[in-house]
Amino acid sequence: MKLISLLAGVLVTGGVLFSSGQKNIKGTWRIDSNLGDCNTEVIRIRMHQGVWKGTIDIPSIKKYDQEILSVHNGKDSVQIRISDSDKINARWINDSTMRGVFESGGNQVRVELVKQ
Repeated sequence: MKLISLLAGVLVTGGVLFSSGQKNIKGTWRIDSNLGDCNTEVIRIRMHQGVWKGTIDIPSIKKYDQEILSVHNGKDSVQIRISDSDKINARWINDSTMRGVFESGGNQVRVELVKQ
């Protein structure tokens, strides 16, 4: 009986998760910008206890596995808040590409996030 209840719960939960229209943001993402910088930032996003979490590597300032403050995955867009003053707002292009803007202290740079 417990197994049947568990299976029913998984089916209902899975149906809600997959019917929401959100794309799967889980994974490793390379951040490409128009700055021509040879140092490539990488974001790793995972689900942790029902909440999207992530880390970022920023080789240009020798920061690795820095915790991201928040990740919000909407139907068509994603917001990644790296710090209080740094964030990425992006729109899905396809299942493995997002394009948007990195904002930091009033400055904006166009970015593309590519799933690795």
